Amino acid sequence: MNTPIFTLSATNLSNEDEIFDALAVVDYESEDAAIGAARELAGKLASSYDDVCQVTVHSGEWRTPGGDVHGETYDIFTISSKSKEKTMEARKKAGYVQLEVNEYVG
Repeated sequence: MNTPIFTLSATNLSNEDEIFDALAVVDYESEDAAIGAARELAGKLASSYDDVCQVTVHSGEWRTPGGDVHGETYDIFTISSKSKEKTMEARKKAGYVQLEVNEYVG
């Protein structure tokens, strides 16, 4: 049976650099676990970076019993390390059309 997997990506919106963290290199097998990890990582980023960082949970992939991964990812949840106002300003500067995210730490 195929297993759905959820992945995280973390980005510093000031320079659009991807942030690598142990939580972001794990494939999660439940949406709740992935969202919980995203919240945890956003909290860490809020205290580690002055810049606005966002953590996004991606769905749409699955792992076969043989270990192969298939599918196309799409975003299902995004949390920012800063306030709504700071996030909207940073996302606008970075060229995002959608300025709001699902949750904010700051």
